[in-house]
Amino acid sequence: MTFFFDTNLSEKIVNGFKEFGEDVVHLKEYFKEDTPDEEWLRMIGANKWILITRDKRIRYNALEISEIRRHKIGVFVLL
Repeated sequence: MTFFFDTNLSEKIVNGFKEFGEDVVHLKEYFKEDTPDEEWLRMIGANKWILITRDKRIRYNALEISEIRRHKIGVFVLL
């Protein structure tokens, strides 16, 4: 199971998890920081990855919620 960390979380966290052998990736490994969420959400869904984000607003964005449901993405929002 791969965990995909949003750009609002530090790459240092991802690197730390990788040091422990965890299967994690950071958004910046695949996309520019300003890439629209809808674009990278499609990739997460296609790869069956789990999203880890600190974006509390994601639950109010109808387009992003639609993409999450459409691609059946598991999401953890850290507060």
